[in-house]
Amino acid sequence: MNLDHLTYFKTLVELGSRSETAERLSITPSTLSLALSKLEQEVGVPLIQKKRGSVELTSEGEAFYEYVETSLRFLNNGLKLLQEKRGGGVQSEIVIGAVFSVQSKDWSRIINQFRLKTHGDVLVRVVQSSTPSLIEDIKKGSVDVAFAGTMGKDKEVRFDPCWSQEAVLVVNRLHPLAAYDEISLDDLSDQHLISYNLTGPLGAELTNLVKDCDLAIDCLYSDEITLASMVVGNPDMMAIACRSWLLDSFDQDIKLVRIKEAPEAFHQMYLCSSALMRHSKTVDEFIDIVLDYCSKSLE
Repeated sequence: MNLDHLTYFKTLVELGSRSETAERLSITPSTLSLALSKLEQEVGVPLIQKKRGSVELTSEGEAFYEYVETSLRFLNNGLKLLQEKRGGGVQSEIVIGAVFSVQSKDWSRIINQFRLKTHGDVLVRVVQSSTPSLIEDIKKGSVDVAFAGTMGKDKEVRFDPCWSQEAVLVVNRLHPLAAYDEISLDDLSDQHLISYNLTGPLGAELTNLVKDCDLAIDCLYSDEITLASMVVGNPDMMAIACRSWLLDSFDQDIKLVRIKEAPEAFHQMYLCSSALMRHSKTVDEFIDIVLDYCSKSLE
C-alpha cells in the first residue's frame, strides 16, 4: 500500500478541502484525485462520498481513517527514534503542551533543568491549549508531553501526577466578602457565583466540592482569566477558581479568599504522555526531570 496515498487521505480528512490538501502537500488537485482513486481501488470500497464542494467519508472511510491515522502516527514516531539514533542519541526538538495556568515558577525551573542537562542542544517548543485538546495532541503524536488535567481514564495516555492546585473564591475588592481571608460555602447561598464548565477537566472536582451545598452556580467558563475578568466587571459576582499565576495580573481588582471546605489539592495536574508509543531518549529524560522535581517538591 502506497504510503503517500495514505498520507494524502489522512490530510484530506483533517483539512476537509481538496484544494487546501493539494496546497498543503505541494501537489496538484489532479494528482490528489488520482491517488485517492488508486487507494479506493486497492482497498476495494469507496472511502469518500462523491459530492461536489465537500469532503464526506463513507462509513467504510470513517473506519479506515482511524486505522490510517494510528498507523501513520506510529510510523512517524518510529522515524523520529531512528533519526535520534542516527544523530547520536539526541532528538533535536521536544514539543511540550501546557494548559495556560500551569506556567509558573515550577514550570520555568523544570525547563531550565532540562536545558542544562541537554546543554541547550534540544529546541523546546511549547504549545498552549486546553486539556481536551492536549490529550488529543498526545494521541496524535503532535506533542511529546503535556502538562494538563485529565478527562478520565484513557488507555492511550499515561498520566503522571506532578502538582496540584488549590480552589479559591475570586472576589471583587469592592465586595464586602473581600474583607475575609477564608469563607465557608454555606455563606454563599445568596451570592452570584460562576465557575468552570462541568463537562471540562474540572467538572468532577467542582461537582464534588459543592455537592452538599445549596448553591446556584453558572458553570459556563473554561479558564481563570475569563472568570477573573467577569468578577472585575461585576462587583456583585464571584468565582470559584483554581489558584494560579493567571490571577495575579488582576490583583488590584480581586482578592483570593480560601474556601473552608476545599481540599488543598483541589485539582491534580499531570504530566501526560503516550502510553502506546515508545518515547525517544530525549522525551524520557524530560519526563524523568519532571517527576524527580515534583517528588522533591512534595518532600
